[in-house]
Amino acid sequence: MQHLCSVVAGARIDAANLLRRALDTSNFWNLLEKRCEQLNKNPAEVSILIKPDVETLIEKSPTQVSAAFVNAFVDALLEYGYTNVNVGVSLEFDFPWIENRDALGLAEFAGYLDKHGNLCVDLLDHLSALSDANSSVLSGIPVSKTWLDADIRIIVASNKTDQKNGFSLCLNSLLSIISPQDRAKLRCSGVEEKQVCRALVAHVGAHFGIIDAIRSAHGSGGRLSPDTLITNTVIASDDIILADYVGATKMRLSPVSSELFEAVGNQLCLEDVSIRGNLQPYQGWKNVDPIIKDSVFKASKLTNGNPVVESIFQQVQTSLFPISDPLHRVILNELYGEGQRGYGELVPLHLLCNSLLSSACYLGEAINIVANKDEIVQRIANINVDPNHVKLKNFLPMAKALAAELAELELVKSDEDGFRAVCHGSMIKFEITQRFLVDFETFTERVAVENSMQFLNDYIGGSSLPLKYNRSERVSHQIERTIYLPQPNFVVSEALRYLDVTKIEYITFKKEQQRFYWKTIFSENNSAIRDDGIVTFKREGDCTDVTISSVQQLTLPPLWESYFNSLPLVNQSTLTTKNYKRFFLQTMANLEALLEGRSIRIGKTCEQNFAGLSAFLADHPLVQLTTLLKKIVESTSTATSHRVPFDVLGIDECGFKHLKAVKNVSTSSEQETKSTRELFWKVIAQMSDASLLDAAHGGDQHL
Repeated sequence: MQHLCSVVAGARIDAANLLRRALDTSNFWNLLEKRCEQLNKNPAEVSILIKPDVETLIEKSPTQVSAAFVNAFVDALLEYGYTNVNVGVSLEFDFPWIENRDALGLAEFAGYLDKHGNLCVDLLDHLSALSDANSSVLSGIPVSKTWLDADIRIIVASNKTDQKNGFSLCLNSLLSIISPQDRAKLRCSGVEEKQVCRALVAHVGAHFGIIDAIRSAHGSGGRLSPDTLITNTVIASDDIILADYVGATKMRLSPVSSELFEAVGNQLCLEDVSIRGNLQPYQGWKNVDPIIKDSVFKASKLTNGNPVVESIFQQVQTSLFPISDPLHRVILNELYGEGQRGYGELVPLHLLCNSLLSSACYLGEAINIVANKDEIVQRIANINVDPNHVKLKNFLPMAKALAAELAELELVKSDEDGFRAVCHGSMIKFEITQRFLVDFETFTERVAVENSMQFLNDYIGGSSLPLKYNRSERVSHQIERTIYLPQPNFVVSEALRYLDVTKIEYITFKKEQQRFYWKTIFSENNSAIRDDGIVTFKREGDCTDVTISSVQQLTLPPLWESYFNSLPLVNQSTLTTKNYKRFFLQTMANLEALLEGRSIRIGKTCEQNFAGLSAFLADHPLVQLTTLLKKIVESTSTATSHRVPFDVLGIDECGFKHLKAVKNVSTSSEQETKSTRELFWKVIAQMSDASLLDAAHGGDQHL
């Protein structure tokens, strides 16, 4: 399908005319006509939803699409007879300590309600789960029902830099059809923004994308502290991926510098697109400093995308958006000096905060992987393979070839634990066999062979997609993505790289034997070169034999790879064999636990993580401190406004009344303030003890 993008610029042309030219030259009106024909509706019946970027914390911020631009767009649609138009707004960030931040309030602040106020709706007022997202990261996650129900969905993005991704355009805007709270829930489950973006584009993408680059936000401050640049440009396309590609090019950026674009960029074939207009970069444009981008990106990875530091450095115009939390108010005033200090002066402090937070989160996660696996949050991962491109006829030849390759192990003698292995450099072929004193029927009833990958040691999450079932309604062909803790666990001393592999799987069911074949097709993070094998459940009289045969070649972090390669071949072989034997002996222990009805799943669910985090925050001295600060401010205000007993001494010639306060009188408000302050210092004392306890028990993981 041929996609088209139009770039219209002009220093002496107003926003309304630039927009109309962009719509005309991008075949926008033809797109609407075709959509009407597909739906068998006339223009007045087709529901059109415009989603502009409305998020801002500063007056006249370039991160917000202007009201003039939105109104001009609505006017153009009405002129062409498209009267069923709505402007949907939603919040991108969840800052509960900042007031006046409801979506419709921001729309009113931006001026959207002045002309077409009756058309504005809060996208997140009504949410609905996706019916076709069961196998994706969006399973169980509600999205905007207004967005889902619209016949034509249009994103209008502001033109801005972003400290994490380099730029923030249409793809970033699409993320906010999910509430900030649900996006936080996904982050706590280990789901990255790029996975969410890929799933949204696949299931509920936009039909058209527009970038309002009349006034742009450039520079290292990104959305935290934007610098305005007049660029007088409008970009319009029937593909939001293409719109972001062109927008990034105009910024002198590689589109894949954004992990969101990288996640969906393979859907864009440049041979099938047409770009009209000038792709010359904006004059005077400044991008985010590479050091800042790298720092923010790494901190985001280690905190699962939680904008902890960004929320501290977010510039806020407090006269419009009051800060209810005293601690944040003090921090903001200290950082920006009530608007007298710019973000440029705060860059070293921002980098330091990112470094400290990254180190704390890294240390906490590494300690959990090695010593406290139940504290790790289980991962959710969607399968990034189009099942229509998977040929089922290739599964059986794959199984036969794998069995032939692993036949080499029959020449090797097993040790006392039923383990045998052959090493070829960093690749290992091994097999382990153990007998369970349980009859075959009972064993296979309690241990489903098609779930074999989930029974392996250190499994922390993933998902599977059945492709074909046999006559007994058992899965015979499937795709599965599995995530395991870094292997061996001690490599976390250098890098937190989970073992993330996507595989095709072929399962056979016979009276005397069940077999599970798996073969890696790719690794999302290049953590594995090969991870293929066979699991066999075989009847042996009144017992069941379980055999796991595999060929593995995992990648190591550079430091450990260098150390490994420096060892003699004999030592390399011994070290590799020892670690794999330990791993699969624990896997056999997992099977025994399943037979006994015990749970083998490590880690905690997202819901458990939320509950634990809430309990932690409720009792944490820092949170108590913030609450007490607020109470002190309120009680002090009450005390100063309370009438104090006094004696009137007289009135002078100018009419001023002279008063004398009564001594030794303490009002209830003063007493409350005194007790509150005493409690405040008590909590301060507790914090020193709590910080030591947190350090001793890996408490930094809760950041």
